[in-house]
Amino acid sequence: ASFYGKNNIRVNTVSPGGLEGKIAGKELQQDEAFKEKYISRTPMKRMCKPSDLVQTYLFLSSNDSSYITGQDFIIDGGFSLN
Repeated sequence: ASFYGKNNIRVNTVSPGGLEGKIAGKELQQDEAFKEKYISRTPMKRMCKPSDLVQTYLFLSSNDSSYITGQDFIIDGGFSLN
């Protein structure tokens, strides 16, 4: 991010946690035991769906985020609070 910033290039990441659903038309496979444990430790009490991520990706790719760079957007339903 610091290297490319002078060229007005933004570098950010999105870190989803406990993702389930379809990505690029392919169903993600999560072990049921993993899902149960993850959900029990997540304040939102559910897994992340691809639709939970869409608005973040759209925001980061728009001019609305023109001054945001070098950031990691953690979208894990609060799991990382534990």
